Amino acid sequence: MYRFQFNTWQLGPFPNQLQSALGDSLVYLDTVSWTRGRHSFRFGGEVDRNLIRRNLPVLDNGLFYFADSGGLTDFQNFLNGYTYLGEAGGGVANHDYHLPGFAGFIQDDWRVRPDLTLNLGMRTEWVGAASDSLCHLGNAVLENANTIGNPFVYPSCVNKYGFAGLSGTLNSAALNNEYARVPEPRIGLAYDIGGRHETVIRAGYGIYSVREDIGAVDNLSFTAPFYPLEGGGSTPVSSGGMGMGCMFNTGPTSNCATGGPFALPPLGTLSPGFVPQPYAFNGFYNCVTGAPTTDTTQCPSYGSVTGVPAAFFFGLSVPPHWVVPTTQQWNLTLQHQLTGNWVFELGYVGTKGTRLRSTSDPAQPVLAGPPGSGFPQVNLTCGTAAILCNIPANQGTTYTVASNTTGNAWARSPYVGVYPALLEAFWPNSDSHYHGLQATLSHHFSKGLYLQSAYTWSKSIDDVSTASVAFLTRVNDQNSGAASRGLSDFDHRQRFVTSFNYALPFMAERHDAMGYLAGGWEADGVLVAQSGSPITIYDTNGASAYAPSSPPVATAEFAPGFNCGNSLNSGGLQEKIANWVNPNAYQSAPVVPYSPDYATGYGNSPRNCIIGPRQFNFDFTLGKTFKIGERQNLRFRTEVFNIFNHPSFQNPLGTGTANIADGPSVGQITQTNGTPRLIQFSLKYSF
Repeated sequence: MYRFQFNTWQLGPFPNQLQSALGDSLVYLDTVSWTRGRHSFRFGGEVDRNLIRRNLPVLDNGLFYFADSGGLTDFQNFLNGYTYLGEAGGGVANHDYHLPGFAGFIQDDWRVRPDLTLNLGMRTEWVGAASDSLCHLGNAVLENANTIGNPFVYPSCVNKYGFAGLSGTLNSAALNNEYARVPEPRIGLAYDIGGRHETVIRAGYGIYSVREDIGAVDNLSFTAPFYPLEGGGSTPVSSGGMGMGCMFNTGPTSNCATGGPFALPPLGTLSPGFVPQPYAFNGFYNCVTGAPTTDTTQCPSYGSVTGVPAAFFFGLSVPPHWVVPTTQQWNLTLQHQLTGNWVFELGYVGTKGTRLRSTSDPAQPVLAGPPGSGFPQVNLTCGTAAILCNIPANQGTTYTVASNTTGNAWARSPYVGVYPALLEAFWPNSDSHYHGLQATLSHHFSKGLYLQSAYTWSKSIDDVSTASVAFLTRVNDQNSGAASRGLSDFDHRQRFVTSFNYALPFMAERHDAMGYLAGGWEADGVLVAQSGSPITIYDTNGASAYAPSSPPVATAEFAPGFNCGNSLNSGGLQEKIANWVNPNAYQSAPVVPYSPDYATGYGNSPRNCIIGPRQFNFDFTLGKTFKIGERQNLRFRTEVFNIFNHPSFQNPLGTGTANIADGPSVGQITQTNGTPRLIQFSLKYSF
C-alpha cells in the first residue's frame, strides 16, 4: 500500500514501518593497579564486540510526495499525477553488523608533593569499521565514474552471488582498512595553592575517539543491487521528468521519460537486474521535447552501456580509508572557598572536534563559461575510454558546455554520470570549536538552604551540528566547509542558571501530629535564563544551477545595506512574533554568470547568523516524605512548571530555519518552548 504525502497531511501507512533491530554487546576489560611511593599506576585493556542484527526496509510501501510547485498546489499536482518526490525500495534489507574495537592504556597519578598531583596517561584505541557479515552493502568511489564509468564498489564477498558485473575487492566493510588507530594522551593536574585547602587550580587535556552511530553504514546498505531505491521528480514527462504513472512501471513505456524506472524486486529478493552498469554519455536532448540536440544548454543524455534501462540509483559514499572522529578537550579552573561557606569557581573550557561527519553532495556541478571568462569549459566526448557512447552517430563528437542552466547541471557534474542531488557522501571533513567561560557561586546556609548560581559565556562554531544522514547537512558550496561554517545550531551565547534546595525549618523539631503533617517539607527551584539560538535564512529558489537536494541548502541573498546585524524586525514583541526577521532584508537569489535561463546560485547570508528569541523559565517544587513505620514511606510532591507563566518563544516555525520563499511569513514564530504554567501533583508509596 502506497503512502501519499502532501504539505500538511498524509494518507497511507508509514513507508518504513517494518524496521527492527536486535543488538548484543560483549565487553571484556581488565585493569591492574600498582602503587609505588608517590606513584599510583594503572594499566589495562579492553576488547569490544558489538553485533547488531538489523532489518531496514525503507520506503518498502512506496512514497508519493506532492508539494506546491510549478504554480500549482500540492492537490492540483496530485490530480495531474506530478510528484514532487516519489520513492520506493526493494531487495534485501536485513543486515548483521559487526562493530569491533580494542583499546589499551597506562596512567600514572603522581603525587609530586602534598599540594600538587599530576595525572599522566596514554590510551590507544583501535576502532573497527562496521561490516555486514551477510554481505549486503556497497560503497561509491566517485573518481571511478571518470575512469571506468561506474563509481560503485563492493566487498570481495559479493563474488559469491555470481551476478554479471558485480565483483568486489574490498574488505567486508566495503573499505580498504578495517581499523583506525587513535592515540589518546591524557594530562591533568590539581594544585592546592599554599596548601591550605582554600584555593585550588585544576587543569586537564585529553583526546577522545568518537564512534559515531551506524547511520553511514546503514546508508551503504542501500547500495544497489542490495536495496535499490528508485525516485522520480516533479516535472511532467513532456519536460523530461517522471510522472506518478511511471514510478513503478514494469518496464519503460513511450509515456515515460527515456531511461525511466522498471519494476523493483520484491522485498527480500536480490535481483541481478539491479547491478549498477557503467554509464554511457550519448549527447544532449531537448529538456522539453526529448528530441536529440547539439545545444549544450539542454539536458545531457546518459544510459547504461549494456543497453539495459538504468534506474536512477542513489550514490552513497564513505571514504575508502576508514578514519575516526576525535574530540580534544581542555579546561583550566580556579576554585576558591570564600568566607561563610561560600565557594566560587571560575573556569575556561575548550573543545575541538576533528574529522566529524557531514553529509554533502560532492557531485555539485561546476560553473562553466566561455574562453577568457575565468570559468572552465566542460568538454564531453561521446565515446572515449572513460566516457562510453551508445549512439553510433554521436561517436567521437565532443560537446562543449560553456553556460550554466538548470537543464545542463548534470553535464557539469565533476563525476561523469553521477547525478547531482542523487548523491550523499558521509565524509569526515568537518570540525567544531567550543570556548566557554564558566563561573559558579554556591553556598550552604546554616538553616538548611543550599543555593547555587552558574553563568556561562560561550561560543560554539562548526560546519554542521547534526550527524543526520537522511539529508544534506552542509549548506551552500558542498565542497567547502567554510561555506557552512557558522554558529552551532545549539549555541546559546549566555546562559544563567540558579537553583536552590530549602529544607523548611517550620515545625521540624516537633514530634507530635502537627510536626508530622506540617514539618519536614522541602522546596526546590530552578531558574534558567539564556540568549536565543541561531537561525539560518534559506531560499528554496536558490541554487537551481546546482540541482540542490532537499531540504534546501542555499542561504538567502542580503538586500543592499543589510547584514546579519540589522536583519531583525523592529518593533515590539507582537511585531517580532509575526515576523522575527525583516523581509526587506533579503532579495531574490543571485543569477549565476553565463546563464541564459537565469539559473540561480547561493546567497551571501551565512549559516546561523540571526539569533532567535531569548528564553526564560522558572520551575518550583514543594514536597514532603511521610514515614510510615520503619520500612514504608509516602512521598508527596507539588510541581509547578513555568510558575510565572512567562512565554519563551521558539525560533521561526520551531525549526531554527526560515525561507524567504515563504514571503511575508519568512520569520513567523508559531511555537513556544515548554508549556504555559502547569501544576501537577504526585504521590509515591514505597515499601
